[in-house]
Amino acid sequence: MEGTNQRQLALSYALLMYMVGIVLLITLIPFQFHIPQQISSIWEIYLNDSITNIFLFLPLGFLFQLSRRRHKDTLCVGALGFGLLVSVVIEITQVFLLGRYTSVIDVITNGVGAWAGALMLQDMKKIDYTDREEGKTGKSAALTPFLAFDLCLALIIKKLLRNIFNKFIR
Repeated sequence: MEGTNQRQLALSYALLMYMVGIVLLITLIPFQFHIPQQISSIWEIYLNDSITNIFLFLPLGFLFQLSRRRHKDTLCVGALGFGLLVSVVIEITQVFLLGRYTSVIDVITNGVGAWAGALMLQDMKKIDYTDREEGKTGKSAALTPFLAFDLCLALIIKKLLRNIFNKFIR
């Protein structure tokens, strides 16, 4: 049993690092770095960007919470901090990207997305997936909450492909 738990933790941690790499790739394309003469930042809220940022960071929070050895953080503050940290790294890096700007709003919405993803996992753990009539675990019921997670991943892939298409194929 202990070996299985170790493998599950290792796999969830590997998936988390993979998703961090994907998020970095999506947000930092086209990798045209330069030394800025001045730092550009924006404080305006764009609803489309905010919603995209939340969905982009949902899997990070979900996988962060899943990769934790102990799940006593019921408020998922660790996932919120992790999301904010990754977001701050992205925003600092964007200072050095040509034509990009930093945004405090992006940091906040990314953190909220990671926090919401971790809360999704916490809620999924509370659901009893047993079939009350037969006393068996219902596989179809158990898979239902993962549809939201899969939707987030599909949106991330769509955004990645659109960014690649827009930046490299003009």
